[in-house]
Amino acid sequence: MSYTNILHSLGWLLVVLAAAMCLPIVNALANDERLALTGFLTGAMLTAFCGGGLVLLFRESRQALSSADQLFLVSIMWIVIAVFAAWPISQSLALPHGGHAIFEALSGITTTGFTLIEHLDEVPRSIILWRALLQWLGGVISIVAIAAVLAPQNIAGLGLRLTPLARGENVNALHRLGSTTREVFNLMAILTAACFFAVWASGVPAFDAFCLSLSTLSTGGFTPRDAGLSAYDAPFAQFWIVIFMLMGAMSFSMHRQIALAGIKETGRDPEFIYLMAMFLIAGAILSCWFLLQTDIKGASALAGGYFMAASMLSTSGFVPAGFEGVEVSPVVITALALLGGATMSTAGGIKLMRLALLLKQSSRELARLAHPSGIIPTQFGGRSFTIQTMKTVWAFFIAYIVVLGVVALAISLTEVDASHSLVASAAALTNVGPLYDMVTNNVEHGQSVRELHGGALWAISAAMILGRVELIAVLSVLSLNFWRR
Repeated sequence: MSYTNILHSLGWLLVVLAAAMCLPIVNALANDERLALTGFLTGAMLTAFCGGGLVLLFRESRQALSSADQLFLVSIMWIVIAVFAAWPISQSLALPHGGHAIFEALSGITTTGFTLIEHLDEVPRSIILWRALLQWLGGVISIVAIAAVLAPQNIAGLGLRLTPLARGENVNALHRLGSTTREVFNLMAILTAACFFAVWASGVPAFDAFCLSLSTLSTGGFTPRDAGLSAYDAPFAQFWIVIFMLMGAMSFSMHRQIALAGIKETGRDPEFIYLMAMFLIAGAILSCWFLLQTDIKGASALAGGYFMAASMLSTSGFVPAGFEGVEVSPVVITALALLGGATMSTAGGIKLMRLALLLKQSSRELARLAHPSGIIPTQFGGRSFTIQTMKTVWAFFIAYIVVLGVVALAISLTEVDASHSLVASAAALTNVGPLYDMVTNNVEHGQSVRELHGGALWAISAAMILGRVELIAVLSVLSLNFWRR
């Protein structure tokens, strides 16, 4: 394993993180937030010093990143980023406890949306901006990791989504990472700008609209205010948030194809069709739930149902305005979160492509019972998939279920109710932290995430990382065979 190249790459990530702190620094200066300004200035200098030191120290490294190096890098980078990103949060006293600040930063960079901050309205605006920026950066990093590292290695069936976006123009892994990063960054920046102007024009203040646009495209779910979306008298803003949540849940290779060949490309992508079909069906189910089980009626129930469907499928976790205390079917929203959006997107969950492959393989096996000697070709998006691809998908599915249970067991050992432990595990593994509060707020003796003990938070932190990177990649790094090789 080439540790020099890994450290060199981590150095560049820290340099980017230090550069990202410049925006909150400007915001802190403008709002005269002296404590936060000190935290960001010292944090930026510390991060830039460590990152720049690694870049300069290993700048002569010429050995290419092997497959094992890449898997190790995408597994550990979340922890490294979270540790440095937590410094301003801790120093501003938004979360003075260092461990809590790291949890908050990790929740942001993995686009999960858990928060330990009790009163957002009392927190410096620069910290609110930093949380949103972390989610946006996490979205970019996760797409790059999937497209440039995991898809070329066909991790959990991702090889079927391998496109020019994933391959890049160069064979060298470092060059592929660079070219893919530039392309994903440009796509995300354009979509985020469009989301910002749409939400801002709908009546949301510019600062809040910017933070919401960062969290929406990354499907992260952080909101700038305690009241969530209810803080704004801007009903049309919710329409645009739904649109951009769905765009965040789309495969970014699909975005690239649309940019090159036009909107007609959406009809050729089965995952986009599955996403829209699930959105329409789930929206109808949740709308009926609100109509039959709550006091919300008419257009409000319809709008709330489809907003919640988009929020859960994209694993964003936003709650529509006026629905903060409304009971939602825990089974439906948890199932949608576990399902997730498209592969090679910022959404979490198992992903629609894998569910489709499992169903197609099941159908093929049933057909073989009637025709044992028959040749039954099966395709996804015009590409045939092999039994080896299906093995990786089945391995991912089984591992996902096992990890879900293990994390739930670990949380329950900290004296958390078993059902709450399972919901917390699902919320962390699907990267939709607000799911936990949506379910437990309407249950007797429900615990907020802020009431959980350190052991539970550690288990949730591990699950957030496993859910953000395709967990097979992280599990392979943790195996003995990986290190023996």
